[in-house]
Amino acid sequence: MLREVRRPFRRAGVALLWVAASVLPASCAKIWGIDDGIPFPPDSSTLDANQGQDVTTQDSAVEAQSDAPNDATDAPDAGDALDAADASDVSDASDASDALDAAPEACTPDLNWCETHCGQGPDNCGIVVGCGQCGAGQVCAVDAGNVCACQSDPTFCNNRCGSLFDNCDASVTCPDCPTHQTCNAGTCSGCTPEGSDAACGNQPCGSTTNNCGQTVYCGNGGSCANSQEFCTDASACCLPDNSACQTTFACGGSFVNNCGQNITCPSCAINQICFQGACCTPPSCAEVVCGTVTACGSTVQCLCPGGQQCSAGACIPINPPPDGGQDGGADGGCLSLGSPCSISSQCCSDSCGVTASPDGGGGGGRTCQ
Repeated sequence: MLREVRRPFRRAGVALLWVAASVLPASCAKIWGIDDGIPFPPDSSTLDANQGQDVTTQDSAVEAQSDAPNDATDAPDAGDALDAADASDVSDASDASDALDAAPEACTPDLNWCETHCGQGPDNCGIVVGCGQCGAGQVCAVDAGNVCACQSDPTFCNNRCGSLFDNCDASVTCPDCPTHQTCNAGTCSGCTPEGSDAACGNQPCGSTTNNCGQTVYCGNGGSCANSQEFCTDASACCLPDNSACQTTFACGGSFVNNCGQNITCPSCAINQICFQGACCTPPSCAEVVCGTVTACGSTVQCLCPGGQQCSAGACIPINPPPDGGQDGGADGGCLSLGSPCSISSQCCSDSCGVTASPDGGGGGGRTCQ
């Protein structure tokens, strides 16, 4: 009996082994990720609500695509570059504004400019002036800044020969002597030249001719020994007096000085005016915060912006009495212009005066003025 009972159980165990053997590969394949070729029904979590499609793969692709632009945004974009450029432009504009706000410095013309210059040209402030001609034996060197320079004498080689240094100490080569003469120490034979001291005598500047017909130069190579002096056409030294540029012609003008030179004095600078024969800078509120500025015979009133008053050269707020009354001086406030007052200390302007009545009398009361 017991044997008969075990036999059915044995048969049932064999059947279970066959079922497990047939199901086990598919189950392991799904666990191990092996594609067994049999499609699985989509899980409800991977189905699109509307289309019933598997969105697991789509979500991965979308995430990959969304990550790419997000990564790209980590690098500075064109907007950042434009913002930097805008900031640079603003900085440049600020620098340009600062340059415009900087007031140009006033230049004072050198009224003694013509003492060391010649001809017509700009002075130290760029104002064109005329300083007359140079003395004998000199030329006005414009390229060197309108200063007098030595001028080589074209007649230097008259009755001279060989390699010599002329009146400007420049090296020159004079032509050979005539056939019947020889060159001896720069002079053709037949004459012994006298020195410049003997030829010039008391002549302090300019040139003259020695006993051999040669041109010799008096003074300092034809110029005056004192470089500040002017050699006139009469070979006389003269110290120019251009002081009229500081008095009569302080605002510009021309005159002939004591040495016969035509002098043009510098005019006033652009930011100046001529007042009582002298250049003067007119009054400007750029020099003070508020108050009055007087210069060059005129006065300007520099006012504070609205809601402020001038006190000791500074703009301060106008503080009316807290109670709105007229006792401004008593409680620390002050009354604005036109407000009724009794004493000057109540007014912000420190002036409480009598207001004229309509008929021109003085019965109009007292107000801050």
